Amino acid sequence: MSDNIVPFRTSSSARTSSGGEMYDLLSKIDELEELLETLDEFGITTRAELVDMISRLEADAALRDAGKPPHR
Repeated sequence: MSDNIVPFRTSSSARTSSGGEMYDLLSKIDELEELLETLDEFGITTRAELVDMISRLEADAALRDAGKPPHR
């Protein structure tokens, strides 16, 4: 078989795999865009602000688990 001839099954399976990878990549991009929009709605523009928000949410969750009202 010549080097430039690819068996149909190999070519077909490679295309399907690439299509799946492309779909996964586009899905992740969509999720990240939604995340950026949500962060923007909360006014979070820096990593430090995000870390602070996560810390507050974790503290609130711990208080709720202990049966106490969260801080506001």
